[in-house]
Amino acid sequence: MDSESTAAVNRGFRRGLTIGSAKDGTVTTFIPAPFSEGQAANARPWGESVAVDDDGNIYTGMNGTKGVERHAIVFHGQEAHSGSTPMKSRKDALAAAARLSLEIRAIAGKHADAVCTIGSLKTFPGIATAVSCA
Repeated sequence: MDSESTAAVNRGFRRGLTIGSAKDGTVTTFIPAPFSEGQAANARPWGESVAVDDDGNIYTGMNGTKGVERHAIVFHGQEAHSGSTPMKSRKDALAAAARLSLEIRAIAGKHADAVCTIGSLKTFPGIATAVSCA
């Protein structure tokens, strides 16, 4: 399952769900995507995640999206040398971001159908010997 490919960039690609065995590679079924190949790849999502059970059965999910929200959050800390700054004195932006990430997961876990993802994280100055400032 590949929601991003097209025949133009992946020769022989057919949009749809291929079902078979991960153990021996046999394909037992192909279910075409429920829209025309001419539509833009991002016009109708068609599968994103794939899982295989212990018997080699393949499962896939997502033929649409949940309410997607995007947020940019900036944490401000105080840059410091990691070797000479005691832990109790640090104002580490990365530690604050890590706490938020865990809290967001906990909040999503309280709701049956909720999902959450931290898509990216950048730290500055981004070197191993410095406490992050942003």
